[in-house]
Amino acid sequence: MTKERRSYNLVAIIMHWGIAVLFIYLFYLALTMTTMDNSDQKWQMYDEHKEFGILVGILVMFRLVWKFSTSAPGYPEGHAKWKERLARFTHVFLYVIMIMLPLSGYMMSMSGGHGIVFFGANIIDIIGENEVISDLAHSIHSWFEKLTYALVGLHVLAALYHHFIVKSNVLKGMFYPN
Repeated sequence: MTKERRSYNLVAIIMHWGIAVLFIYLFYLALTMTTMDNSDQKWQMYDEHKEFGILVGILVMFRLVWKFSTSAPGYPEGHAKWKERLARFTHVFLYVIMIMLPLSGYMMSMSGGHGIVFFGANIIDIIGENEVISDLAHSIHSWFEKLTYALVGLHVLAALYHHFIVKSNVLKGMFYPN
């Protein structure tokens, strides 16, 4: 067993798994709604996708504030520098994704002339209809969606590698608070 790694705090753990569950649900909605024929159910799924996407954006902002105002576990001793750099890159880019997907989704909806209702409240449209912005936002949203698969896959594989091969407590630290 490598040197013990302290756990994340309870708020960080709840935010991590809460956002992960929301992301999985958002991807389920996206994959389902984009393959459906036009129907009330399809448009209802689009509205739900937008609502939960905005929620993820808000939670990620809260998570970032929490992250920078509290301490997180460091990397285990003897950790290769390239692995540490890859982990940092992956974490930073996961945050970029979690910001860019809701932001590009907002831009795509508003510039496409589709409002967003967030649990009963209309979200302010600061963009207005604009085909160029809509096309750009759609491309950004699609690109970041694909990048998400790769980085989340790498993130999960790294956690499993640390748990089963390195035998560190990295994965346990995301389940049991300090």
